[in-house]
Amino acid sequence: MTALQADVQARARALAAELLAPRAAELDATGRFPVDAFAALAARGLMAITAPAAHGGLAGDTVALVLALREVARACPSTAVGMSVTNMVAETIARFGAEPLQALAIPKLASGEAITGSFCLSEPGAGSDAAALRATARRDGDHYVLDGTKQWITSGAFSKIFIVMARTADLASGHRGISAFVVEACAPGLSVAKAEEKTGLCGSNTVPIVLEGCRVPAASRLAEEGAGFRIAMTALDGGRITIGAMANGIARAALDAVVAHLRGAAPGVTRAAAMQTLGRLEGELRAAELLVTRAARLKAAASRGGAKRFTREAAMAKLHATENAKRVTMAAVELLGPRGLDGRRAVERLMRDARVTTIFEGTSEIQRLVLARDTVARLSGEG
Repeated sequence: MTALQADVQARARALAAELLAPRAAELDATGRFPVDAFAALAARGLMAITAPAAHGGLAGDTVALVLALREVARACPSTAVGMSVTNMVAETIARFGAEPLQALAIPKLASGEAITGSFCLSEPGAGSDAAALRATARRDGDHYVLDGTKQWITSGAFSKIFIVMARTADLASGHRGISAFVVEACAPGLSVAKAEEKTGLCGSNTVPIVLEGCRVPAASRLAEEGAGFRIAMTALDGGRITIGAMANGIARAALDAVVAHLRGAAPGVTRAAAMQTLGRLEGELRAAELLVTRAARLKAAASRGGAKRFTREAAMAKLHATENAKRVTMAAVELLGPRGLDGRRAVERLMRDARVTTIFEGTSEIQRLVLARDTVARLSGEG
């Protein structure tokens, strides 16, 4: 672990204990969006960890981001998801945005001025099949005019900076007709619809974003026209690693609850059986953590000009970490018996939160499909 990675982890751990963990249950129960928590994360440099220092970021790597997200998710998964997406937005703008666009957007994300950042890819009819999106971006002189609806947008009612994927060519062009734009919340024609009601991550705001004649400067486009799908897939590779880290944190919190329960349990057959289960769960969680860390290191190496490809490892990490979190939290509920289903206890909330991680940033089924296609390509000598 580098000095910066250790420092970032320590910052996140301290804030998680001081501010996030004590309020996690309240956020889940009320659905209140923790604006002050994101301000505190930004004040510690944790909202743009991998972004350039010149624009207010920490210039850290994906390993540092993973370490921080585990700590935050262990305390409050609802806060961790907003932190994860904001870091992804900042990194994507840093990688694909022109310098003036970086200078405009990244400092707002890093400082907390933007509160959070949001990534607008999914639509009512285009979730897992991102290439089927129908939102449009029509060139009009020095501007683009965006129209369409984006669905399931994390932090959308509070974010001041959005990355929006829209078509600059007709539907027949498939993924080659998609472009990416940085859009500010104040842009005319952008509005927020009614928030979704969710089973888990209830303290995280999730909304549709409606674009009706939304005018944005042509300079707000990321990279060239038609690069949007590539930008989205690159961002999602990174996002799958960070969601894996979130899942690690959720699973760790569930095991924390099991350990606390077992410390107060009387010796006997039931406790001995529970200890066996705990040992198995700890081993499986450590394996999931290692997969996420490996993917993060490969991504960090790619950022430094080393290994070029980590799509397979990102899919593995996301799949195994999120499915592991689902298993661990369900086992924790069972080990606590009737107390495990008490809505006032953390494990019931963690079980619901873990389930969501298997769905967003690509469902488990999509991750298996990514891995299957990669396996076929490699065995055919194509990969």
